[in-house]
Amino acid sequence: MAMNTINGYSTTRITGLNSGLDTDSLIEKAMSAQQAKLDRMYQNKTKLEWKRDAYTDINKLVTEFTDKYMSQLSEDNVFSSSVYKAFKISISDKYGAYFDIAGTSAASISRHQITKTTLAEYATIQGEQYRNRVAGLSGTEHANSLAAVTGTKKLAADSATTELRDLKYEDGSSVFQFSSSTDRVSFSVNGQTFTFNQDQRLSEVMSDVNNTSAAKAVMSLSSDGFISFKSTVKGEKTALVFGNVAGPEVFGRSGAFGIDELVTEPESLIDENMTLRDIAAAAGKTLGDNGEDFIEFSINGKIFHFDGDTELRDVIDTVNSDPDAKVTLTYDHDRDRFMLRSDLQGSGTEIKTENLQGTNFFGEGGITGIAEDETEGYQMIDRQTDTIATAAAKMGVDLQLDQDGKFSFIVNDVEFSFNSTDTLEKMINTVNGDKDAKARLTYSQITDSFVFTSSETGRNASVSVKNANGANAFGGAASFFGAAETEAKGKDATIVIDGETITQSSNIFTLDGLQFTLKVDFDAENNSENLGAANFSVDQDIDKVVDKVKSFVKAYNELTQSLYSKVTEEIDYDYSPLTQAQRESDEMSDKEIEKWDTEAKKGILRNDNTIKDLLSSLRMDIFKTVEGAGLSPYDIGFNTSKYSQGQYGGQITFDEDKFRDAMKKDPDAVSRVMANVSTSTNKETEFAESGLITKFFDQMSAFRTQIRGVNLKNTNEKIDDMSDSMSDMIKKMYEEQERLYSQFAQMESLLSQYQSQSTWLSQQISTLG
Repeated sequence: MAMNTINGYSTTRITGLNSGLDTDSLIEKAMSAQQAKLDRMYQNKTKLEWKRDAYTDINKLVTEFTDKYMSQLSEDNVFSSSVYKAFKISISDKYGAYFDIAGTSAASISRHQITKTTLAEYATIQGEQYRNRVAGLSGTEHANSLAAVTGTKKLAADSATTELRDLKYEDGSSVFQFSSSTDRVSFSVNGQTFTFNQDQRLSEVMSDVNNTSAAKAVMSLSSDGFISFKSTVKGEKTALVFGNVAGPEVFGRSGAFGIDELVTEPESLIDENMTLRDIAAAAGKTLGDNGEDFIEFSINGKIFHFDGDTELRDVIDTVNSDPDAKVTLTYDHDRDRFMLRSDLQGSGTEIKTENLQGTNFFGEGGITGIAEDETEGYQMIDRQTDTIATAAAKMGVDLQLDQDGKFSFIVNDVEFSFNSTDTLEKMINTVNGDKDAKARLTYSQITDSFVFTSSETGRNASVSVKNANGANAFGGAASFFGAAETEAKGKDATIVIDGETITQSSNIFTLDGLQFTLKVDFDAENNSENLGAANFSVDQDIDKVVDKVKSFVKAYNELTQSLYSKVTEEIDYDYSPLTQAQRESDEMSDKEIEKWDTEAKKGILRNDNTIKDLLSSLRMDIFKTVEGAGLSPYDIGFNTSKYSQGQYGGQITFDEDKFRDAMKKDPDAVSRVMANVSTSTNKETEFAESGLITKFFDQMSAFRTQIRGVNLKNTNEKIDDMSDSMSDMIKKMYEEQERLYSQFAQMESLLSQYQSQSTWLSQQISTLG
């Protein structure tokens, strides 16, 4: 029995049983000429693929070069006239604290004196400061919170004991739509995955979830047929997170249980309308260990006593209205947190809390979670975590919302509205991200205040703020932002230079090609350091230009040398691409194959006309005079290397001294020789007026287009054609192989018949004897 394979075609045959011939070897020899032809096609295709990869690598090298040295975004860019008009500023370092000066390409050699500067200012509205600088105590957030959710789809009676495949809703429709008899239900709860077969009962599902402690959830079926989940832990991280893993969807809008949201956040188990007794029961706490049903505590020495039937709202109102306690007690339902805040501001304020008669109002086990403590410290506002409501409580502001229950205000005629449960971070980011508002809102923990500033400086900059729809965002110290409804204006910057006073709307501006950055107000006649007037000079920065050009020349020569080596690389005819059979055999290791390929790839781009044409054209550009400049690159220090590299070497040399002299004599002419860009639509004129780098860029861009649009395209098309030819060849070889095996099979069949007849005749003859 033999297995014959031709690149994906395989057939199992029984051969040579009667004839004793090695059929496989005979057919292999008969197919050898065609196999050799297929091998040559494979090798040619490999060469084309190597050529494609070589073109891609060359294109990448040229692209990286142009991106680095011929892009306005690169710090190494030499393709800009401004590069050759660099200036340096000479000024004493002692003025660096007041302003910076930098030269642009529009500067000129000059001398100047600065005697005074004033900064441009933003329009600013400053809120009341230090409103939160009072003693305060807070309970733990979400201490009484629990995540719980109930589905909206009602199941049929006795669903707990029903197998999942037979589970029905009240209306008789199926709960799960299984696609096959092997389909299973798979979902996750708080990151724990559960998978069930169709014959398992709903009660098994609930039991599995409830007995998996890592899921931190209890799943139940109510008496009226609704599925519900409840977290087994309290606190801020008690959210229920659901997911569908495989099979019919369990959660989501089309989920089987009618639980639309995949994440259920915790909600407080208590509110201000509940009695102290009910709050203790819901929170899993006690009113005390004295056997009595009441709460007694003191704040700043003032004693309060309430029985268990008292509602939390009444407790809060009683404490806050007592003048001797001098505190404000609040409960933030959304954050599930109690807070105590002193009504007195400044140093010496304090809060002292104490449980009395063994009851639990304060402390870790108390209803409020506020520490049984004495403090003179104050609670800082945290913009990332504090909500608008929490910040208001910390500042002692009675937050007023609009008719829609929103905290609303207007900045520069743009209205903003937020939920009181939104964080300060969200509110600040929303205001600052609105382009039409043209203002920034900040909160400083240092000054404990809000500040609105215009997005721009100058006398034309402004910021206005006002309330919207009855909310108390503004209105003085009692408002949320602690500022009045008002409008503020900015201020222009001024600079007195060479005796002239000039105003600017920004602290960064340009005069006579010099960029000024003002930092601090400066006055030469009234300065504690007795600095005097700031004298500075503007001169050419030839060193900076030379360094850039030298770096460019080095990289250019490395690139052209790499290209030159490709077109002159000798082909090693002792190494041809390996055939497919050679690659798949065990005769060569992977390293040996890699080494062989390296040798076989040599000369793959030898004498490539596209590369040779580029090198030749780049070399000739050195000697062409740039119209409008009257000079050529050769005249300012560029030359080509000797012809030791042949016609296509492309290397250039750079005479630094000659270039420096040209820069000193006429930097504008050097700029045109290097980077002039023609606006002519005539190709000949455009080329004649283009600077050296412009010519290089155009030729390299055309080269890249040629490589991508012609060379790579043609090579890929040849590869595709070769692949198609190989597929056709393999098919024909398979058909020929099948024909030969069929002929041998017929021969074997005839031989089998002859042998059977011969045996029969022999038997007959033997009976006659």
